[in-house]
Amino acid sequence: MRLFGGLSVEGRSELELGSRKGRTVLKLLALARGAPVPTEHIAEVLWGDDQPARPSEQVGVLVSRLRGVLGADRIVRSDAGYSLRADWYDVEELERLADTARSALDEGRVGAARAAAEAGLALACQPLLADEDGIWVETERAAVAVTAARVRRLAVDA
Repeated sequence: MRLFGGLSVEGRSELELGSRKGRTVLKLLALARGAPVPTEHIAEVLWGDDQPARPSEQVGVLVSRLRGVLGADRIVRSDAGYSLRADWYDVEELERLADTARSALDEGRVGAARAAAEAGLALACQPLLADEDGIWVETERAAVAVTAARVRRLAVDA
C-alpha cells in the first residue's frame, strides 16, 4: 500500500478501487495502518457538514465495494470501526528504514546506514497523498515529515 505521491495498491488500478469517496475511505484506513477508524470519522471526512440521511450505511456500501476488490478479509469491521489489513505500507517502511539507519550508524556501519537512509529518502520523495487536502491528511503529513527529516539527518551523518 503506497501513500507517498498518491494512493497505489499493488495489483489494482485506480479505477478498480471505485469512486473518489471509496478511494478516500481506503486512504483513511491505510493512514491508520491497521488501527480501526470510526465510522463517524469516515463520514465526517467524506461529507463534512452535508451528511447523508444514514451515513453509517453509506460508509458500509463503500466498504462493501472495496471488499469486493481487495478481498473481504482485508477490511475488517469491529465495534471501534473499520480497519485495513495490508501486507506492506510505505509509511511504515520509511519508519523501519529510519530505525535501521540509526542502528547501523550507532554500530559504526556507515555504509549500511547510508543505504537505509537513501532508500528512505527515495521512498518519501513525494508528498503523502499529494492529491488530497484537509486536516485528516495534514496531521499525517506532519508526522511523516518528522520521520523524513530524521532520515535526511541520518543520511548526512552517514
